[in-house]
Amino acid sequence: MTRGAKPDVTQREARRLRNRRAAMIWMLHAAGATYSDIAGALGLSKSHTAELGGLYTRILRGRSREAADWIEPWARRLRAEGAIR
Repeated sequence: MTRGAKPDVTQREARRLRNRRAAMIWMLHAAGATYSDIAGALGLSKSHTAELGGLYTRILRGRSREAADWIEPWARRLRAEGAIR
């Protein structure tokens, strides 16, 4: 893919599905499941499962940094409630 070119639909869809799987793994791990347990249930390796969990952690950190600049009234309310920083 050349620089600045849009990824084709299949690449975009693959990325979206990977991020959804990463979110699921992150939530299960945050709820107390170990990466070994999650990996066993999903049929993945423990290292790949931990990598996906770390991916979603990075996604959340990036979104939190973006949220710091939001000035809309709904964002101010969420910030006041502690839902975003």
